[in-house]
Amino acid sequence: CLEGNGKYDPSMSRAEAMHLGLRTIRAAAGCETFIIGCGCPIGSAVGFADGMRVSCDTGPTFVPEFPLPHWDNGTLPALKGMLRNTMTRAVIGHRWWHNDPDCLLLGETTSLTDDEVVSAASIIALTGGMLLLSDDMEKVSEKRLSVAKRVFPLTGVTAVPLDLHSTANVMPSILRLWCSERTAKTAAESKDVDFTNNSHSSSPEKVLREQASRLTFEVGYSPGDIVDPYSRERSCFSVAPGLGSWTLVSISNWLDETATVSVSFSALVSHSIEDFTATGAPRSASRTTDTSSGLGECGDNGFHV
Repeated sequence: CLEGNGKYDPSMSRAEAMHLGLRTIRAAAGCETFIIGCGCPIGSAVGFADGMRVSCDTGPTFVPEFPLPHWDNGTLPALKGMLRNTMTRAVIGHRWWHNDPDCLLLGETTSLTDDEVVSAASIIALTGGMLLLSDDMEKVSEKRLSVAKRVFPLTGVTAVPLDLHSTANVMPSILRLWCSERTAKTAAESKDVDFTNNSHSSSPEKVLREQASRLTFEVGYSPGDIVDPYSRERSCFSVAPGLGSWTLVSISNWLDETATVSVSFSALVSHSIEDFTATGAPRSASRTTDTSSGLGECGDNGFHV
């Protein structure tokens, strides 16, 4: 340990020292090395980390249990705190790095119910960050294993928490994804299956298998092909031709009592990727520009972040 305040150069602030340390690690590791920050200050790691833990530790219980104070759901190991930060920080995923929500616990040695495990898997899948499993998979029951199979591979798109700033208990309850069938144009742009080929039109199962196979090797986004962070495509999952376009909404009740949630109908209207510009406003929509906030143009359905 260094004497004094623990820094070689006492004139540097703690943030400057962290920045220098991360910059040194990034330079030494090289651009091909995947660096994940776990417990790392978020602001200092922007530009240096490829993945970042965005929540407190998950745990074998939904809320902290004795001897831990049950009311501290923010920093102590528990599933509830992990889910809360995974949703509230989903907006920075695939913009600054891959979000790491911590492990999806599948083992039945925990106190988590099947519903709680499914909830955790659903939030991880909807927010499209990283999927990490820490259980001995040979000891996981088929029922719990099927939960992981349903969400793997992740789509790489990020759901929008519609009640992020209005929920009373700081736990978003409504997540939304757009779903749109993949056209020949979008397939070609992503080097996906050529859906214009007649051989696929008579075999939808083959199309889905090939798409799933591609996603297996391309989980998340490619650092060299980042989607515009203000594009609706960031939250639009491309599905196989023939499935149409729709809105996928996840509604959760994190309380121990009956709850009522509501959402504007305009926020649920489904559109195809081609219907939106890079700023997220429908091409046909009347627009206004908010120059004071610097957010750009807003359409009838609001500004998508």
